[in-house]
Amino acid sequence: MESLHTNGELVTRTQGTGVDVVFLHGWGMNSGAFTSFIPYLSDNFRVTTIDLPGFGENAEFVPSPYNVETLAQSIVNQLPNQCVLVGWSLGGLVAQKLALLAPEKLAGLVTIASTPRFIAGPCWPGIAADLLSMFETQLEKNYQK
Repeated sequence: MESLHTNGELVTRTQGTGVDVVFLHGWGMNSGAFTSFIPYLSDNFRVTTIDLPGFGENAEFVPSPYNVETLAQSIVNQLPNQCVLVGWSLGGLVAQKLALLAPEKLAGLVTIASTPRFIAGPCWPGIAADLLSMFETQLEKNYQK
């Protein structure tokens, strides 16, 4: 049975019993990305999904400035103690920041298709800063497109 929580500002969804496993989705997605396999986990784990601020059920909650640090700060109080935190893509970046911010809350950390740094630098491959800026501008002009 799934339960919906609105602890503080953020909406979270939890189902199952056992060791706590928390899932954070990637950029441009929502926690629905995990829906297909949660039933396979919830017999043995207490699974919580959290829509990142600005996405899905938490679309109206947008911290300022909007960055990995403020996303992590928005989520940290929603984490159960000694959880295994699973982050995909942007969710992985947030999960890494949460591991640094509150290591006592985590029993484990799993990142999927994530990177410790999103933007390219002189010695780091990644997305070019000007390309990311262009994406941001396009979203601001017409987020529905």
